[in-house]
Amino acid sequence: MKADEPILIPRISSVKTAVQIFYQYNELGINEICNLFACGRSKAGQLKAYANAFAISNGTIPRCNSYVNTDAAYEAWGLNISSLEARLKKAEKLNIAT
Repeated sequence: MKADEPILIPRISSVKTAVQIFYQYNELGINEICNLFACGRSKAGQLKAYANAFAISNGTIPRCNSYVNTDAAYEAWGLNISSLEARLKKAEKLNIAT
């Protein structure tokens, strides 16, 4: 898969999960991607391949093929951690964070 090929990025399972995974893992495997997007292993594999291609095109060489750099993956998938943190903070303030 190439980084410039279109891919459908699913909705994240929750803002809280997205923030937690971002800070908990410096690299993401299939299981973490499944949890992040509440998707199956096949879709998670496609998302990981897309993120790895994006990372490589931006000069980040993967340590191994089983994982993708978290920063590069979130950027590839259009997930802005600052925005997610602000949303989580607001949700917690409103007592609606899940």
